[in-house]
Amino acid sequence: MDPMQCSDWNAVRVGGDCIVDGILQLHTFENMLLQVKETRIGNGTTIGFGATVMKGAILDRDVTLRPLSMVLKEMHISTAIHEGSPAEELRS
Repeated sequence: MDPMQCSDWNAVRVGGDCIVDGILQLHTFENMLLQVKETRIGNGTTIGFGATVMKGAILDRDVTLRPLSMVLKEMHISTAIHEGSPAEELRS
């Protein structure tokens, strides 16, 4: 497997027992300004293949983000399985 790439490693807190197989997009350019915001990924979280987590997002513990999903900037994702773009909780 390829190693995870994260250019803004100082802007993310990743909990224990996490699987990150997606993209951490922790900065944006808005109005020609670089913006970086701390992002938190809780213990036991799984970010599926190709899923994207943007800057400022908070993922609670034990979140599962399905492949190719997207967490938009500053979203708060609660403990559950999430899917889509933007990511939404899957209902049984």
